[in-house]
Amino acid sequence: MKKLITFKKKIRKALSSPHEYELITISKSEEILALVIFDRSENEKLSIPIFRFLNNSLRITLSKHLLFKAILTSTNENRSLIEILEVYIDEELSNSLKEARFIKTEEKWKKINLQKIIDFGNIKELISEMEYEEIEDSLILDPGDENYEFQKKYNLERHLSPLKIQDLDIPTFIISIKAVWAEQLFNDRSNEKLHLFESKNELLLNRENVYYRSSSRNLSAPARILWYISKNPITKEKGHIKAVSYIDEIFIDDAKKLFKQFKQLGIYNWKDIQKTIDKNGKIMAFVFSDTELFKRPVDLKFIKGLLKTKEEKKFMPLSPTKIKTETYLAIYKKGLL
Repeated sequence: MKKLITFKKKIRKALSSPHEYELITISKSEEILALVIFDRSENEKLSIPIFRFLNNSLRITLSKHLLFKAILTSTNENRSLIEILEVYIDEELSNSLKEARFIKTEEKWKKINLQKIIDFGNIKELISEMEYEEIEDSLILDPGDENYEFQKKYNLERHLSPLKIQDLDIPTFIISIKAVWAEQLFNDRSNEKLHLFESKNELLLNRENVYYRSSSRNLSAPARILWYISKNPITKEKGHIKAVSYIDEIFIDDAKKLFKQFKQLGIYNWKDIQKTIDKNGKIMAFVFSDTELFKRPVDLKFIKGLLKTKEEKKFMPLSPTKIKTETYLAIYKKGLL
């Protein structure tokens, strides 16, 4: 009874102070599937006192979506810390939290969000020694691995995202995508009410997605990517870069096999996939995540000029273009900072 009283008290507090609290529900047929509260009472922190889900098949998908929504909200509002205070977190939800790079400390789950571009050696100027050690302790890395230094920098960047470590030596690419697909992947729907059971609903609920292209071996993982959206033949909007993501995994295999494997993540029908199959029946699928949408699209003229100045090469949108880190960061700054 005491627990129920406490729960109801939190709900009443959220409803009575809409300028500080946001109560988020996701329902189907008038049945509440998810109930989450965002507490904005502290300027630099987003607190989540309630994070609850009905025990059904959509539970983990919804939890991942709402965690990603919390990260986007915190980042967009320049809040550097998310704290989840919910006490009823089982193993399934714990795994979702860990996947989203939340760390458990005492009775809280927290994630730090830093909108900075910085050298690896200066990270400790932005977070406390304890916070740094908590992240380090959460990483499963082998100091004897020849890639240890890379893995440490890379994982710290992902844990502190949208932080960018400028001396992280990681493959970086510009990847072209047709406007029709970009419309579905990169339009910001974070403030829209979720229409759970319309076609393609799963895409809106996932932190990660999959993209198919011809089985080129130019790409590698992990990698940073910039998304170049080609000219829209309907609206006549010119080509531009609108978003950045990370490539997590790359698969080159039989097209039907990959389509079946990633059907829940992609935006494509089988007829779309068929157009990019090579003569051996193979295709590339890469899983990407943690997409950031630019505040300002970066136009083709700027991209071409930058590549000519910094890399002495032409921008060829049709195939993935490998670029230097300094080129990536210049485009990132132009679009986001």
